[in-house]
Amino acid sequence: MRRLKVLTITCSNAANYGARLQACALAEWLRSEGHDASVIDYRPWYMRNNAGLRLWGVPFRHVLSGLRNYGYMRNYRRRLRRFAEFSEKYIPLTPRAYMSAQELADNPPSADAIIAGSDQIWNVSMANGSDPAFFLRFADSGCRRISYAASIAIPEIPAADAAPLRDNIATFDHVSVREESGARIVESLGLPRPQVTVDPVFLLPGSYWESMAAATPVKGKYILVYDFMRSRELQQAALRLKRLTGARIINVGARRLRYADRNFLNASPQEFLGLLRGADCVLSNSFHGSVFAMIFGIDFLVVDREDGLNERMRALLQRYGLEQRLIGSAAPDSSLTAHIDYTALRSRLEKDIASSKEFLRTALLHE
Repeated sequence: MRRLKVLTITCSNAANYGARLQACALAEWLRSEGHDASVIDYRPWYMRNNAGLRLWGVPFRHVLSGLRNYGYMRNYRRRLRRFAEFSEKYIPLTPRAYMSAQELADNPPSADAIIAGSDQIWNVSMANGSDPAFFLRFADSGCRRISYAASIAIPEIPAADAAPLRDNIATFDHVSVREESGARIVESLGLPRPQVTVDPVFLLPGSYWESMAAATPVKGKYILVYDFMRSRELQQAALRLKRLTGARIINVGARRLRYADRNFLNASPQEFLGLLRGADCVLSNSFHGSVFAMIFGIDFLVVDREDGLNERMRALLQRYGLEQRLIGSAAPDSSLTAHIDYTALRSRLEKDIASSKEFLRTALLHE
């Protein structure tokens, strides 16, 4: 197999477990295939993490808000340090950091191929979806342009975004997306229907993530809560599950949950994996919370996000026949305590992983 210089670009600077772990995964898999792979160190304004407390030149009401959140900010700074340490150890970033799409366009890194993805890089409801960097507009003309498991993340796009999205995607040599809804959207734009591929974290064997995971400091049975929204519905489900099982509630995330028996507010990605691997059940509104539960073979339950970004989780559950793992406040006790049969799930997942690897190999090496 010919060794290529391959660059990837994704949300590698986001202070989010899934974003960092998937960035690590795609580069690691490419390297395991014998390629010289790096992740473009891209830090656009909307992905820079500013957890400082500034008092001058700020309206008084905002000062009061900042003071109330001071404890959160202190923990958040520690959290950012843990993420930076993870990237330094596990993500092969380019020597140069790029702070804007214009900087990338003015100084494009050279490569045989550049891969955009995974994560919500094409979500037009966020800044990602209008960022030319994630459509590889900076790439040299001789460079192969590939998207891998790019997530549009919403079931349909506004009419005003259709033409720009079509024009941007049309520049790629090979296109794959992460959800069936994304494939339908691309096809509706008049472009060839792209292949649906798995999230990059699935490309690596479970043993890789096992070796990365830190030992969990929690003893006994516990429910791991990973909640982006401080969701009341998720809280109610966690407390019900605690009553049914006798397991403690452990929270991993940036904000303290008062109902949790223990909070891990600045866990590193390695500690996140360890906490997840040791859980009896994972309860979350996170795509990657569910994905890593699947990798480790752990029961998990999903609660819809209040911001409406639920297409990714719903698509994942539907693809693997796990729709019953999506619960609401009216879910019966039996739904909360039911176990997942991973035998059939793994068979379907292994086929998807194999076809996703074949997509990448073909896209990289096809002349």
